Amino acid sequence: MNEELIADILTGVKRKIAISHYGGFGLSELACKWLIEHKGWTVYDDGNNMPKNPVLTSIIKIRKEDSYMENLYITYNEDDDRFREHPDIIEVIETLGTTVASDSDCEIKIVEIPMDIEWTIEDYNGSEWVAENHRTWSLEEK
Repeated sequence: MNEELIADILTGVKRKIAISHYGGFGLSELACKWLIEHKGWTVYDDGNNMPKNPVLTSIIKIRKEDSYMENLYITYNEDDDRFREHPDIIEVIETLGTTVASDSDCEIKIVEIPMDIEWTIEDYNGSEWVAENHRTWSLEEK
């Protein structure tokens, strides 16, 4: 363990992680605009040239739903949960509040866990929770 992590553990500092209470994770258009205006996040027009892990480089993608409107939404690698603890993501949720920061199809909440926990996000029908990483075995089908 590095010295900073040990200090955080000893002082009780918690890791903040954003999860969806229902509906799957998504930030509102207002939250995306806040990230652009206050944190300098970049907008890409259709995602065809998106970097592999956009959240780590602070990128928001524009999705065109029809010819009359453009919606901003955050895009991320669904196999990598690290964006859920990104300081800018946590800050926009805390600043705007969970109701305003959440997409219309979900309700985002922030969960705090000890700093030394290796974690992952689990879900069932769009309702998410943070779980400690562990090993799992199952029977192989023959």
